[in-house]
Amino acid sequence: AVRFRGRVERMVVEELHFLLDPADRDQFLEVEGRVWTGFLQTCDGFIDKQRWVTDDDPCRIVVMIWWNSMEQWKRISPEQVDEVDARMGEWLRPVDFFRAHHVL
Repeated sequence: AVRFRGRVERMVVEELHFLLDPADRDQFLEVEGRVWTGFLQTCDGFIDKQRWVTDDDPCRIVVMIWWNSMEQWKRISPEQVDEVDARMGEWLRPVDFFRAHHVL
């Protein structure tokens, strides 16, 4: 937990799902890692990021991103998201599913 302006902020985990052809997975992961992970590593509050694929859905990539607090995560502006997305170029994929998890 992080203390912020007198209140306790708890760690939060961002969950994103992307759909893509398994034949494109390695190239997508290379570009996504260089572009998005590279950006996230410069953000205050970023802890870790993992990318998963499940046995029952090889077309789905699950991205889990750990943040010190929701407040630090939300410091990323929509303009920054658009800028980083633009750097994905042809490898940009829409988010198929999203949710946030609050660590208890």
